[in-house]
Amino acid sequence: MTLGKIEGVGFGYSEISLSLSGFGDCVSYIAEKSHIDDSLRPYDWYKEFVLVGARFHGFPDEYLKRIESIRTLCDPDPDRRVKEWKTVEMVRAGY
Repeated sequence: MTLGKIEGVGFGYSEISLSLSGFGDCVSYIAEKSHIDDSLRPYDWYKEFVLVGARFHGFPDEYLKRIESIRTLCDPDPDRRVKEWKTVEMVRAGY
Protein backbone atom coordinates (compact mmCIF):
# COMPACT_ATOMS: atom_id res chain seq x y z
CA MET A 1 0.00 0.00 0.00
CA THR A 2 1.41 3.41 -0.97
CA LEU A 3 0.16 5.19 2.17
CA GLY A 4 1.83 2.54 4.33
CA LYS A 5 5.16 3.25 2.65
CA ILE A 6 4.70 7.00 3.13
CA GLU A 7 3.83 6.46 6.80
CA GLY A 8 6.94 4.34 7.38
CA VAL A 9 5.56 0.79 7.59
CA GLY A 10 8.58 -1.47 7.95
CA PHE A 11 10.77 1.46 9.01
CA GLY A 12 9.69 2.04 12.60
CA TYR A 13 5.92 1.92 12.10
CA SER A 14 3.36 -0.87 11.91
CA GLU A 15 -0.07 -0.75 10.30
CA ILE A 16 -3.12 -1.84 12.25
CA SER A 17 -6.77 -2.17 11.24
CA LEU A 18 -9.53 -1.28 13.65
CA SER A 19 -13.24 -0.57 13.68
CA LEU A 20 -14.42 2.56 15.46
CA SER A 21 -17.97 3.38 16.42
CA GLY A 22 -19.15 6.26 14.25
CA PHE A 23 -16.25 5.88 11.82
CA GLY A 24 -16.31 2.26 10.66
CA ASP A 25 -13.24 0.37 9.48
CA CYS A 26 -10.03 2.38 9.86
CA VAL A 27 -6.30 1.99 9.40
CA SER A 28 -3.78 3.49 11.79
CA TYR A 29 0.00 3.60 11.95
CA ILE A 30 1.69 2.85 15.26
CA ALA A 31 5.29 3.70 16.10
CA GLU A 32 7.31 0.72 17.26
CA LYS A 33 8.82 1.08 20.75
CA SER A 34 12.32 1.12 19.27
CA HIS A 35 11.43 4.30 17.33
CA ILE A 36 9.71 6.32 20.06
CA ASP A 37 11.61 9.32 21.41
CA ASP A 38 9.59 11.23 24.01
CA SER A 39 11.93 14.20 23.75
CA LEU A 40 10.78 14.94 20.18
CA ARG A 41 8.02 17.48 19.54
CA PRO A 42 5.94 17.99 16.39
CA TYR A 43 6.10 21.21 14.45
CA ASP A 44 3.27 23.64 15.23
CA TRP A 45 1.90 23.45 11.68
CA TYR A 46 1.73 19.63 11.86
CA LYS A 47 -0.20 19.70 15.13
CA GLU A 48 -2.64 22.22 13.67
CA PHE A 49 -3.07 20.07 10.55
CA VAL A 50 -3.97 17.08 12.76
CA LEU A 51 -6.41 19.22 14.77
CA VAL A 52 -8.15 20.50 11.65
CA GLY A 53 -8.65 16.93 10.46
CA ALA A 54 -9.82 15.70 13.85
CA ARG A 55 -12.35 18.52 14.12
CA PHE A 56 -13.59 17.93 10.57
CA HIS A 57 -14.18 14.26 11.33
CA GLY A 58 -15.97 15.01 14.60
CA PHE A 59 -13.49 13.49 17.02
CA PRO A 60 -14.56 13.72 20.68
CA ASP A 61 -13.70 16.86 22.65
CA GLU A 62 -11.49 14.94 25.10
CA TYR A 63 -9.38 13.66 22.18
CA LEU A 64 -9.08 17.18 20.74
CA LYS A 65 -7.96 18.45 24.14
CA ARG A 66 -5.24 15.77 24.27
CA ILE A 67 -3.94 16.91 20.89
CA GLU A 68 -4.16 20.57 21.91
CA SER A 69 -2.07 19.86 25.03
CA ILE A 70 0.91 18.59 23.02
CA ARG A 71 3.87 20.94 23.08
CA THR A 72 5.23 21.90 19.67
CA LEU A 73 8.24 23.45 18.01
CA CYS A 74 8.39 26.21 15.46
CA ASP A 75 9.72 24.68 12.22
CA PRO A 76 13.28 25.99 11.74
CA ASP A 77 13.00 25.70 7.94
CA PRO A 78 11.32 28.98 6.88
CA ASP A 79 10.35 27.77 3.39
CA ARG A 80 8.75 24.58 4.68
CA ARG A 81 7.06 26.48 7.52
CA VAL A 82 5.40 28.92 5.09
CA LYS A 83 4.41 26.14 2.68
CA GLU A 84 2.92 23.92 5.38
CA TRP A 85 1.01 26.73 7.10
CA LYS A 86 -0.50 27.59 3.69
CA THR A 87 -1.58 23.96 3.39
CA VAL A 88 -3.16 24.08 6.85
CA GLU A 89 -5.06 27.24 5.91
CA MET A 90 -6.26 25.72 2.61
CA VAL A 91 -7.55 22.63 4.40
CA ARG A 92 -9.13 24.74 7.14
CA ALA A 93 -10.92 26.82 4.47
CA GLY A 94 -12.13 23.70 2.66
CA TYR A 95 -9.80 24.31 -0.31
